[in-house]
Amino acid sequence: MTLTRCQVCGGTDLDLLYEMRSGLALTSLGETYPASTRVWACVDCSHLQTDEMEQVEQYYSEQYNILSDSEEEDQIYEVRDGKPLYRTEHQLRVLLDKLPLPAGARVLDYGCAKSSTMQALLRVRGDLQVHLFDVSDNYRRFWERFLPEERCATFEPQRQWIDSFDLVTSFFALEHIVKPLDALQAIFRQVRPGGHFYCVVPDVESNIADFIVVDHVNHFTELSLAYLLQQSGFEVEVIDRSSHRGAFVVLARRPLSVLPQVEPEAERVAVQLQALRSIAAFWQGAVDRVTSFVAEQAPDRPLAVYGAGFYGSFLTACLGGADRISCFVDQNPFLQGRTLFGKPVVAPADLSPLIDTLLVGLNPAHAERIIAEIPAFHSRALRCFFL
Repeated sequence: MTLTRCQVCGGTDLDLLYEMRSGLALTSLGETYPASTRVWACVDCSHLQTDEMEQVEQYYSEQYNILSDSEEEDQIYEVRDGKPLYRTEHQLRVLLDKLPLPAGARVLDYGCAKSSTMQALLRVRGDLQVHLFDVSDNYRRFWERFLPEERCATFEPQRQWIDSFDLVTSFFALEHIVKPLDALQAIFRQVRPGGHFYCVVPDVESNIADFIVVDHVNHFTELSLAYLLQQSGFEVEVIDRSSHRGAFVVLARRPLSVLPQVEPEAERVAVQLQALRSIAAFWQGAVDRVTSFVAEQAPDRPLAVYGAGFYGSFLTACLGGADRISCFVDQNPFLQGRTLFGKPVVAPADLSPLIDTLLVGLNPAHAERIIAEIPAFHSRALRCFFL
């Protein structure tokens, strides 16, 4: 569906920054999607939007299943001293640092999926009254293991929840929601006056993969995120881009009275748009950089892709498939032993000694450091391609 209006400010002056041809469009789960990816920037508030997927509501209710293979499955946030720190653990730590919760506080996790963060929160704060909401029934089997059914809802929040929560949380959900203003206004109604909304969403400038994810219909800048919260009725207390790598951590409050509206500053919007155009240029040239590097290799040289996530899938899509790829390499034990595009996912220590060339599918901002810190690679003379 072609965009004609900004879903944050309502503006109609949208600039097409980027278009990825069909066959290279990828979802946040690293799966190919049969359409082109078009990314638009709002000239009035600097919000980025991607053309809406066909039958998007059905996609989320029936097809989108993140980390749902097991109770324990999680994503690696980073590796410290050779040990993985998982995203759930990090999200919980940041939440508790940002907002001390009173005893018995009512908490709603909105767009919660498996809600591993709420499970972890209850292990350290069993006094809290946690509730869950999602647009899919796919995760109920996880919820029933730690919450009674009456504290859970799908498709529509329960009517009696209005104005009742001390805290509503949202972890990496708003980027998927086609109409974020409607969603934030619905969230606002769940928060009691004086209560808080806490969310984590991708920061497209520091997590540039977010720019081309086809099911992330919204790509937030600090300006557009602040304006969206204000339009929804919230008072922004913190927009932190340092506590969670590649993401904004937001703390907002439902005020006791209506606040005046403040329009985005034109000069700041112009600076932001220039930064977004630079990201678009990076991705426009990425396919050619990948294919040129691989074309320079001998046809019989075995190649491996480091990273079994979104960036690794992007590299594979650039090559038109995994024919030239021997395997994928990843430090996440939940991914090791699986296959991706029909090729095995192995641990760094299990990479065949016959492979000396790696296509590195990681965030370019951190890729070289991550590869340099992998102990299993220290004694190997690997040729690495970095995006």
